[in-house]
Amino acid sequence: MYSRRHKTFAFGTEYNWEWYEGLLGGANYYDHGRNQPGVVETVSRRDVSTSGLPSRWQFADEWYNLVPFPSKVRILAKVDESTLPDGATGGSGHPGHGRNHPVSWCQYYDGGRS
Repeated sequence: MYSRRHKTFAFGTEYNWEWYEGLLGGANYYDHGRNQPGVVETVSRRDVSTSGLPSRWQFADEWYNLVPFPSKVRILAKVDESTLPDGATGGSGHPGHGRNHPVSWCQYYDGGRS
């Protein structure tokens, strides 16, 4: 979950609650580096949330590393890790996700959309 004025992240809570982690695409927070600029790539424009985005755009964030990787989801956007000045490695030693570092995705889940 994200809004332009205020970040709201669902990751990093409710570890080991199977339903909740399913809501998040089967993934959960592992770590992140400092807030840093990077280039986001729009992977899919078939969703109203990404339909007006350019193919590549600048954004700064604490790029989250996830464990396990999101599954059974449609990736909407990913960060190009090669554009991160400090790389994607977080404080706990996660190596990053390489060429497929998702930052936004969607899915149908338990009768609704997430």
